[in-house]
Amino acid sequence: MMISGKILVLASLSAHPSFGEMFRFQIIGVFIVLAALSLIALILSLMGRLFREPDAARTASVAGTIPEPSASAVHEDPHELVAVITAAVYSMIEERHRIVSIHPMVDGKAMENLYLQSWSVEGRRQHFASHKTR
Repeated sequence: MMISGKILVLASLSAHPSFGEMFRFQIIGVFIVLAALSLIALILSLMGRLFREPDAARTASVAGTIPEPSASAVHEDPHELVAVITAAVYSMIEERHRIVSIHPMVDGKAMENLYLQSWSVEGRRQHFASHKTR
């Protein structure tokens, strides 16, 4: 209670303040704002740590349960692979769906660059088609 009383006295200005009083008032205001922002940053970082720890533990437990692919798994029947992917999509979506295409991925990137480029080519075609030629 004593600290808040001192802050109120330090932050008050007279009717005609001098330069020193105005400077002191502004410095106290800056420190109060910085203290409030630091408190908010501390609270947010603690909340981030609180929500980050369960995700890390869950990822570690899931990573241990995924088996390494064997050499025989690489040369599976493509129809069986499509059936497995379709079942996985259905279990996640739980509604009617349609799988249009399946492309192999290497390091998170599609192996078929032409497939990815076709979207950008189509976007450019539609963009240029929207302009009138003179």
